Amino acid sequence: MGFLNTFKETAGFLAGHGREFAKIAKLNVDLSGLERRLEKAYAAIGERIYNTDLRHRIQDPELERLYLEIGEILRLIQQKEEEKEKIKDSIKKGGTA
Repeated sequence: MGFLNTFKETAGFLAGHGREFAKIAKLNVDLSGLERRLEKAYAAIGERIYNTDLRHRIQDPELERLYLEIGEILRLIQQKEEEKEKIKDSIKKGGTA
């Protein structure tokens, strides 16, 4: 019976605090949305700096590391896009990649 009593107590607790849990869930959704907006804003700032002359005027070792990382990521993206196109072309020609 201990399990059943614990279950009833837990169910009663959850039912009694349903509104609070719903509010917390809504706040979590709101926070996630705001965090995504913040990340997008940071990314937009970073992309703008990366794509302008400011990139060469700001001397910061961490930024330099990030610039190199971005360059490597862009190289990998291009490599994978080219590989994908080769596979598509091979499929169109009836071959296998």
